[in-house]
Order: sequence, then C-alpha cells, then structure tokens
Amino acid sequence: MPIDAEKPMREVLIMFAITLLVLCWHYGFVVARPSEIARRVDGVPNYVIDYDITKSPAPKWLEGVVPDSSGKTGSAVSSAIIVNDHGSGAIDAFYMYFYAYNQGNTVLGQELGDHIGDWEHNMIRFKDGVPQHVWYSQHSGGQAFTYRATEKVGKRPVSYSAKGSHANYAIGGKHDHTIPGLNLPDGLIVDHTSKGVSWDPTLSSYYYNFKPSDGSFEGINNSPVAPMNFKGKWGDAQYKDDDKRQKEFFGFKKFVGGPTGPGDKQLNRTKVCPESDVPCVLRDKLVP
Repeated sequence: MPIDAEKPMREVLIMFAITLLVLCWHYGFVVARPSEIARRVDGVPNYVIDYDITKSPAPKWLEGVVPDSSGKTGSAVSSAIIVNDHGSGAIDAFYMYFYAYNQGNTVLGQELGDHIGDWEHNMIRFKDGVPQHVWYSQHSGGQAFTYRATEKVGKRPVSYSAKGSHANYAIGGKHDHTIPGLNLPDGLIVDHTSKGVSWDPTLSSYYYNFKPSDGSFEGINNSPVAPMNFKGKWGDAQYKDDDKRQKEFFGFKKFVGGPTGPGDKQLNRTKVCPESDVPCVLRDKLVP
C-alpha cells in the first residue's frame, strides 16, 4: 500500500486507517455494547458521575447499540480513528472503541471492576505504507503482534472484544490475565471472547489527525473535536468504601471509577506498546 504523492497527506493518512481498519467480534452479551461517543460528552460530568449504576432496571443508554447485519451501529458513532504521522515513513493508526458500560470479570463468584464508560483500542503501525505490527489493548496493558501473524478478513486484522470488559484479543477463547503481561488459556481472572456479533467500526466512526507537537486533534470530514479534547473521566467516580453499594474482595473493588479518553492513551508512543513496567514483546505467533 504505497503512499500516493499526488494526494494531500491528510487524505493519505486516513486512507491507511480505513483500508486496514480492524474488524471486531463481540461476545454475545446483552449489555456493554458499542455506544455513542458524542452523547456521553454531552452528559459529562453531571448525570454520569453521580449516577447510581445499581438501579434496576438499568437505563437503555447503558446497554449501548447492537451492530446490524452490516456491522454498523446505526446512527450512533461509536469509534474514533486517530492517525499520528511520526515522519520518516512511520505512521500509527489508532482505532478507539467506546462503550457506555464496563462489566468486570467474575472471580470466585464475585464480579469486580464495574464502571460507567470504557475506551479500548487497537493500533496498527505502518512503515513506508506497509503495516508492520498491531497492538491490542487489554485492561491496563495489552499485546502486540506482527501484522503478518494476525487473523484477517481480507487485509483487515480481526480483534476479539471480551465479554463485558472489552479487552481486545487476537484470537477467540479464554484469556487469563491474573499476572500482568502474561496471558494464559485459563486461570483465576479470565476474559471470554468468541465470534459473537460482528462490528465494523469504519461504518460509524469519527476521524482525526493527531498533532504530537501540541497534543491537539484535527477533525476530518467534520468530525467534532470536543470529544477528543475532553480531559475528564468518561464515567462515574468510584464509590467510597463506606458506600453500601460498594463491595471489596481481597482488595479489589466491585465498582471502580470511569476511564480517561483517547488523548490519554499515549498516542505519540515510541514503541508499538505504550510505556509501562511490562516489557514490550512483539509476537510473531498468536497466543491467548
């Protein structure tokens, strides 16, 4: 996929993102589906921070939107594609996915880590127009694989979004993430993925160029910049320990605070992986 020197660079960058946009498989669950980005910004901080998520029945906006047979989330724009041109032929394309609710993992019968709002992402790194590696975000970490190793539909890498937590994996099945940086096929804290519902984020997405010099976003095709510039939490505040709704299990909370947005995902990273205490391993074979 060579660069077309006759086209403006902003068009070339978006072409990369759309041509190789990650296809997502969502586990067959009834809550925590892709959700409308702009609606959440309109509601922050008032009703989200103070909202009681233990109420029954849960409001419809927590459920999100079921992708239709084409993979589109109706009129709800539920993803953001962000491109960062590092220069010298190096380009990162981020595929950000937004969900109204995060349903945490169940550990020994205890559901832990629930919160309103969730952002997960994939990233494809290009060199001279050729895809090299793919990053799959998972909770506070993730995995990186060579583009060649990934499962694909045509040229598009596939991402499996875990039940409830939305952690992204390169293959379906079980994924134990008890030990940070070490995923196993089973264990104590397990994500579940499968070919449930197909979601094609390119059919319902905003598009941006990211400018690392000042951390700003340029909206493409009239994409609103306000959601990307929002610096607060995309969800509720963690319930205090003395709140009757809060529960604790070996130091882990039932309800935790909502996440920050795309601008806090190390969009100008040097490695394929974001900086962390876990080594960045570029795998050439698919693992859980």
